[in-house]
Amino acid sequence: MGSGANLAVLHRIFISIESMFRLDDTLSLTTEVLIRYLSETWERRMQRTVAVNDGKVQLFDSHLQKIVSLDKIFKTNAEWKKILTPEQYHVTTEKGTEQPFTCTFKDNKEAGIYQCLRCRTDLFETATMFDSGTGWPSYYEPVSDLNIKLEEDHSFGMNRTEVLCARCEAHLGHVFDDGPPLTGKRYCINSAALKFTKE
Repeated sequence: MGSGANLAVLHRIFISIESMFRLDDTLSLTTEVLIRYLSETWERRMQRTVAVNDGKVQLFDSHLQKIVSLDKIFKTNAEWKKILTPEQYHVTTEKGTEQPFTCTFKDNKEAGIYQCLRCRTDLFETATMFDSGTGWPSYYEPVSDLNIKLEEDHSFGMNRTEVLCARCEAHLGHVFDDGPPLTGKRYCINSAALKFTKE
């Protein structure tokens, strides 16, 4: 059953309940208001869900300096494998990790934007990069929280927070709570998942 059908059914249920309360004069107006509020809140939530599931995603464009709506990118593993190098595929698609101190951008000081290798979504700015001593590129904040997706990661017996691209869901790395005082965050990102663009 689609979201529209679900919403219609829920509306009928709410209307039926509201009608029953109206038949009983002993029930307060507060109860009726509460039911109406719940009905409206559910409708708004369903509308947001439909908007999220329509294949679009809102991202912040660093060049335009505004939020834009773009199509999400869906490819099979086989399709990604055809267009990525073995290391890029292993990191972004198989959620692998490159060897520390071998990363392409670890010592880069040029001003610019680090984008998702797979879909060119803006992810991090050079200005937010710092030396964490871990051997991987580290940043204290993303370009926008809209551009990344965070998920719990319990692999290898550890409790971590995985960082993914919001548009194509490429695995980027992990975020930790041991970063600089400004944000307290350390986004530990694989350079194999990034493409650097100069300003």
